[in-house]
Amino acid sequence: MATTYQHTNPPVDEAKEAKASHIIYPEWPTSKPGPMVTPPPAGQRPQAKRSDQMVYDCYDQERGMACEVPARPVMREHKGKMYLPDAHFLEMVSEAEAELRWQDDGGT
Repeated sequence: MATTYQHTNPPVDEAKEAKASHIIYPEWPTSKPGPMVTPPPAGQRPQAKRSDQMVYDCYDQERGMACEVPARPVMREHKGKMYLPDAHFLEMVSEAEAELRWQDDGGT
């Protein structure tokens, strides 16, 4: 015994049909603004490649906790001598420049 089923569309009111063709959207924007950007906590900074993650400025791996940042820089400034060219070197440079100018003029 085979049973056949017939599919019929349910009756639609004209008011619902007219309403469906005209959609009223809400006024924009519908969302509220999020929180303002806040600075990272003290002793932390954004990671170089992942700015959404924070990194401690000073971290003690042995104890597994943040440490105090040193008050002064660990690296010392270089206070070496500043070498200036002596008179002999400056004379050699000026002679070389004069020779180049002479060659550019055609050697005359």
